[in-house]
Amino acid sequence: MALFSARHPLNVVSLMLSLGQRFVRKRIWSPASVAIGLLLLKQGGRKRTYRKMIDDMTRDYSSLLGWERKPSAASFACARTKLSSEQCHELLRTVVAKSDALAPGRFQHPSGRRLIAIDSTRMVMPRTNSTVQRFPRPGYRGGERAHYPQALAVFAVDVMKRLPLDWVMMTKGHGEREGGLQLAKGFREGDVALMDRGFPARALLRELLDQKLDVVVRMTTNDANGWPEVLEFLAGDRDEQHVQVRLDNDRMVQTRLIRRKFRAGRPRKHQTAETMVVLTTLTDAQAFPRDEILRMYTARWGVETMLRELKVDLDVEDFHSRSRTGLEQEIAMSLLWIALTSALQHIAEDGLPDGRRVVRTHAAHAAERMLEDACAGKDPWRLYDRDIAWLKESSVKPRPGRSHPRYSKSPFGRFNNSMAK
Repeated sequence: MALFSARHPLNVVSLMLSLGQRFVRKRIWSPASVAIGLLLLKQGGRKRTYRKMIDDMTRDYSSLLGWERKPSAASFACARTKLSSEQCHELLRTVVAKSDALAPGRFQHPSGRRLIAIDSTRMVMPRTNSTVQRFPRPGYRGGERAHYPQALAVFAVDVMKRLPLDWVMMTKGHGEREGGLQLAKGFREGDVALMDRGFPARALLRELLDQKLDVVVRMTTNDANGWPEVLEFLAGDRDEQHVQVRLDNDRMVQTRLIRRKFRAGRPRKHQTAETMVVLTTLTDAQAFPRDEILRMYTARWGVETMLRELKVDLDVEDFHSRSRTGLEQEIAMSLLWIALTSALQHIAEDGLPDGRRVVRTHAAHAAERMLEDACAGKDPWRLYDRDIAWLKESSVKPRPGRSHPRYSKSPFGRFNNSMAK
């Protein structure tokens, strides 16, 4: 069944049309047409201005949208202010939920639980009076500050299915832990939250446990910031231990601490091994052995891969708007492209042997063509079978044991990295 046919549960075009055919007053732009326009603006690998986007919509989608004349770029700029960011969030959540239902068993953890990675990234915003007031500008040595403000965006990603569940954009004075708590309110009971070293806090752990969630989190191991329970564990010689962790003055919780020594990236001669400590509330060592906990934490890297796709492949920071609502609209549409690509990947990889994987870029191209055909009113079955066969034939077998050293390729940013090249 074609991905965008009317009978398919992931009918993105019908979901957009369900946003409505008019705002408060009837105009040429509607919530549905604005959403389609935004999706075209954020299409990966294509630089579109408002005028180019409107030319494409007029040529291909006039019959679908009921347009009798070509609208102006100024009218679109005005109309998009009427589409709320919450409508974009809800559209993304709906598409992700339907993509989730399409994923076969190979994209699920054997325990049946969702592995949800929480992580944040800085996004460079356009400089306006509004964005400077809302978002901080990084400081440099000498007291200087960056010209452009940077927003902290916190994401929740189902790393087994590579689906962006949701995100929040934090303003001045609000950190990634607060964003993680906001996102966790939408998790299901029994989900496992995967987090890196920047997140551990007793208050955060308490809130997650109150929501009946489990955690797998890497802990800080230095003497300045490490938890006393972790430092005491490191002082011993055990690689795994059940430890009571204090959440507040009158509450303790049973956890497991796991030690792992490793050499980062592609190890060099005489490179010193690093020590990593992972804390988890999955205390059943038979159901979740030590190696499985470490594999679950390693799966957290999927959120880093998604953030790279968002910033590099989709160029999300090439914003067309200068308002916070407009910025959130464009982030939502970029994440929507990722969800559509993952949905096609799920369909094409179903039944592939030897753990073969679909080339992600090929799935993205197929998703773009299918959505464009659906919006243009073309037969969604036209090239669907050929595309799925092409994705299966061009799939690749993973090559285990390959890793590369992590270097910053940018000489500037939020970190003063002396290893930048």
